Amino acid sequence: MSKKPSQNSSKTDTTDQNKDEQELFQQAMEGVKPLVHDKVAPYRGKIRPKSPLQATAAAISTGFTHAEYAPPTRPDEIIHYADSSVQPRKLKQLKQGQLQCEAILDLHGTNIDAAAHQLTEFLIHCSEQGYRCVTVIHGRGHRSENNQPVLKQQVNHWLRSDQRILAFHSAMPKDGDTGALYVLLRKSG
Repeated sequence: MSKKPSQNSSKTDTTDQNKDEQELFQQAMEGVKPLVHDKVAPYRGKIRPKSPLQATAAAISTGFTHAEYAPPTRPDEIIHYADSSVQPRKLKQLKQGQLQCEAILDLHGTNIDAAAHQLTEFLIHCSEQGYRCVTVIHGRGHRSENNQPVLKQQVNHWLRSDQRILAFHSAMPKDGDTGALYVLLRKSG
């Protein structure tokens, strides 16, 4: 007659295995220092779930739809826009990354519909908070079909059509280079 292993022995084996894995992990991490991140924290606002009809209505109301034509851009192309009311000094500061960034939105890995929704929510939030300069990371499109920057050209088009935007310019290399934008918002109120 063979003896069945008890449940307690299998729990002990699992617990011992977890302890061994913990010890291995601790050994592997020995001497590793945490990264110091001195940049602004990414936007983590609550995205309220909407029905597809509400999401489409919100996108249309802000001009952020994916069906419209957006002029093509190259991955390494510097993009910029400025309303005629922007002072040259302020525009130069924006271009050189000298304005304090108050919020960051990272759209990496999102599709057009999700990016339109997130950008809409982000701009509403930033306007409500009275932010003046923010960063939008759209990426360069290296993982897109034919290495064409789909989000970059859509964000370029969307921001030009949004009344909250005074100016934008491709970021400095330290902040994402041609895969990100510094965005100057109008004063709210």
